[in-house]
This record gives sequence, structure tokens and C-alpha cells, in this order.
Amino acid sequence: MAVKSADFSKSEELAKESRLLKKFRKCPFILDTYGSDLTEDVEGHKLFNVLLEYAQRGTVEDWINKLRNIGLFEQHVRKYTGSLLKGLKYIHEKGFVHCDIKPANIFLCAMEPPADIWALGCCVLQMLTGKEFWDVNTDVKDDWGAPIEIPVIPDELNDEAKDFLGKCFVMNPLERECQEPAAIPLMFVA
Repeated sequence: MAVKSADFSKSEELAKESRLLKKFRKCPFILDTYGSDLTEDVEGHKLFNVLLEYAQRGTVEDWINKLRNIGLFEQHVRKYTGSLLKGLKYIHEKGFVHCDIKPANIFLCAMEPPADIWALGCCVLQMLTGKEFWDVNTDVKDDWGAPIEIPVIPDELNDEAKDFLGKCFVMNPLERECQEPAAIPLMFVA
């Protein structure tokens, strides 16, 4: 969870933001809010706090700055733009206009389902091979050139198992065919 705070005497805009976020709680493309509260700091000043979903991956602005003016990968820009359009559609349907779209206001939350699918692939691979650690391919590099460890799928596995594991280990989580458990190819599952 993240907390956004303002001095109580100057919290009118933050309170308005909190009320708006509550109206948009059903949209998965808008940060969720867990409510608000009042607290006092150590000096006795009253603070108005909004409790928000934590954006583990920061903002688009953070990533633009990290990549030092070379830009984001087009596939990420497409994904973020699609999410933005869905979020804007939702707020427009509720009769609101955002009026402050900028990279600093585009929060990137972790995508647990694709990560779970990667972990599931690791578990299945361990069940099939009986090995806790496996050979990894470090030929793949991340955005900064650091090697990424991708499990090597043994040739001796049957085609269905190799196909299943290959879908679990797609490097870009946004491109994994089976991002949700319900989409896992049933030909491998008994």
C-alpha cells in the first residue's frame, strides 16, 4: 500500500482525488484506493492521508528517466496505451475528464498472474526433472544488457510438456499466452 498525504488545512484537492478514486474502484486500469484517514505527525500537525494501491514498478516517468532518453520498447508503449485508453473510457463513461495525463501520473503495477505462470512453469519443470536447479540460458538480456536466466527445457520431455513450458517461459509477461490459469493449455493437464 502507498500513502499520499497532505496537511489537513490544505487537503481539499487530495480529498477530492480520494472521492473520485472511490468512484473508479471497479476499473482495473485505475489505481485502487483503500480509503482515507486523519493522523497527526510528531509535531502535532493534522494530516489527511489517502491509502492507495502500491505501484511496485513506479511510473512511466521513472522508466523514461532510467532509460535516459532512448524511450521504452514499442510493445510496452502499446500495452500502456491500451490500458490508458481503457481507463479513460471508464472515467469518461462516468462523466469525468482526467485533465492531467502525463508520464508521472501513469503508475505501473506488477502483473501477478503472468509471474504466477512463470513460477508454475518452474514448478512443473522441477516435477518433471526432479531437479531443484536447472540449466539456464543467459543469452537473453534485459533492457540494460544484464543477462536474464531463462530455464532450459530438456529435449527429452514430450512435445506437450515442452509446448506448455515454452508458453510459461515467454520472456515478456505481457506476451505469455497463458497469463491466467484458466487459459493454460489443457492438453498437458490431466
